[in-house]
Amino acid sequence: MFSLLQFLVKSRFKNNPIKKPPSIRGYTMIELLVGMIMAFLIITPLMGFVLNLLDDDRKEGVRATTDQELQSAMDYIQEDLRQAFYVYDRTGVQDINDDTGIKQTYRTPILVFWKRKIEPDSKPVKANGICSTTERDDTFVYSLVAYYISTNNPNGIWSKNAVRIERLEISDGVQNPCDSSKYVSGFLPSNGFQKFTQDKWNDWTKGQGSLDSPTVLIDYIHSESQDNKNNLIDAKSDVDCQNLLESKDILAAIPPSTYTPTSQLITKYLVENPPAPPPAPPEVPPPPPPASSNKVNQTDPGFSVCVNTEKKIVQVNLRGNALARMGETDPRYSDSRKQFFPRSSTAIQLGSSLEKVKEE
Repeated sequence: MFSLLQFLVKSRFKNNPIKKPPSIRGYTMIELLVGMIMAFLIITPLMGFVLNLLDDDRKEGVRATTDQELQSAMDYIQEDLRQAFYVYDRTGVQDINDDTGIKQTYRTPILVFWKRKIEPDSKPVKANGICSTTERDDTFVYSLVAYYISTNNPNGIWSKNAVRIERLEISDGVQNPCDSSKYVSGFLPSNGFQKFTQDKWNDWTKGQGSLDSPTVLIDYIHSESQDNKNNLIDAKSDVDCQNLLESKDILAAIPPSTYTPTSQLITKYLVENPPAPPPAPPEVPPPPPPASSNKVNQTDPGFSVCVNTEKKIVQVNLRGNALARMGETDPRYSDSRKQFFPRSSTAIQLGSSLEKVKEE
């Protein structure tokens, strides 16, 4: 029995000899250097490609956001204008942009108009000479609305390399139907409100009290402060109001020199620097000016308006600045980067007049 156990043990160790560990052999210095160089040549372009993709995606996201906000602002302005019955042209804006009008520090009015504002559940129902204390009807009041280009930036909370569009609305109060000398509680006139005088729109002055501060509608509007050569370009614009709003009239005029333009361009520069009045007409009419005569120069303002008071047509033009939103140190416009300066335009013909408003 003991011999059998010895035989089994010997057979076990004979079939499974203890293996010696293999000798360990490392990389040479040359092999390590070659490997590092190959890894650098492969990984560096890949990393650059990935970083470029991420940067392009970021820029596209910022551009899309700027475009969406620009369109939302345009939709808001468009809806606002649909309720308007009188829009000031450039001359009118200049006339009321003073201390007795709508002038605001660090702000320039571009689009100013009167509209009818609906006040729901505001007017007490009058029956048998008695006003109800519980039942109320809807009514409307007159409002003056002004859209400004603003460089106001308290505490640096807004963009530094762009400007903003701000909106001011001052409205009349709802008169008490049982006592026209009083207003309904909760529906008082805004500070500075003064009702207009028909056919004397440009003579309007504000009422008692200081105007409230406008509210910001949109930030990151192209500031048009400098071009790519650091030249001031506040005066420049490629907006041509005559061709935009009066092209059919210009073509229909026979001869063309008999046609008198009725549209006016409104920009920050033109409001702050009123052009000199035209000279007296000569005895012999000169040839018609070129279509570009209404242009100020060759670039695009961030916020401009064309107004034709005779036809009651208003065109609003906006241009955003996505580079300023990205924090670029040089967010000026150039043709190679125009995709980062989205534009939006709309033309509206006023559907109501003051006479129609009064009839309603």
